[in-house]
Amino acid sequence: MNFEKPPEGFLASRIQKGRYVFPPRKSRSPEVTLIGAGWEECLPDFRIDRTSFRYWALEMIDSGEWLVRTQTGISHRLKSGGVFLYGPESQCAVQAVGNGPHRKYFLDIHGKGCADLLRDAGLNEGMVFSMAGQVSISALFEQLIACSNLTGCCTEPLMVLLARCIYLRVGAERMAPARSVSPSSSAFERCRSYLETHYTTLDGIAEAARACHVSPEHFSRLFSKFAGTSAERFLKKLRLNQASRLLQQSSSSIKEIALQTGFKDPYHFSKAFKAAHGVSPLRFRVQSV
Repeated sequence: MNFEKPPEGFLASRIQKGRYVFPPRKSRSPEVTLIGAGWEECLPDFRIDRTSFRYWALEMIDSGEWLVRTQTGISHRLKSGGVFLYGPESQCAVQAVGNGPHRKYFLDIHGKGCADLLRDAGLNEGMVFSMAGQVSISALFEQLIACSNLTGCCTEPLMVLLARCIYLRVGAERMAPARSVSPSSSAFERCRSYLETHYTTLDGIAEAARACHVSPEHFSRLFSKFAGTSAERFLKKLRLNQASRLLQQSSSSIKEIALQTGFKDPYHFSKAFKAAHGVSPLRFRVQSV
């Protein structure tokens, strides 16, 4: 599947970095269609005012403090785990405030089946709420974003299924009894955030563990428990996902992309990339054109 860039004006300008998936518009179905999804780290002065929007949108705060105002005129201050929804033609203002880094996930869908999906999830346009289940939902978002590296006829149905799962899981978490966040969950969020911020410059997991004030063994256990994978694989996935985007969107050489994404050896980068994607970086770039 050849993924497209977002429509002009779709993404806000005050974004420091992001990871996205935008399926081809020509393949969209009339039921529930994925328009786009992603993770963004925004600048401290980020602000966007949606006076109208064509799609159903779900956004979840990953980190930082945010101010969200819906069409009711009420402002809500959200932190990690905060969720807000808006729909076609509705109004919504989002602003980064207070402490950062300011990061969030988003998911936009379209089609006549969207209203039924929201009803099944117990969600409504204009909802703003907080929940404690963001770790599991973040994992679903990451699976969806990683689909940008897949090919084949099953990719689009998989992405739509993951989008549905995110809406349903958010609805289920909203209805779940309030629960406190465990110290280990907080530690994992801190470690995950550090990897996502510094993955291009890290020498390895031991360096990240020291920066997060935990032992390398505990660092690895946290990822096995909360991410369902090893810290080393999580780090490599971050690097390879960024590499695939650079191969599609930049004219940098393979060696330059290897260095930009934290691989010191271009040969090791090419070997790891082929193991993950089934093709060499050069072949991937040719197929993406």
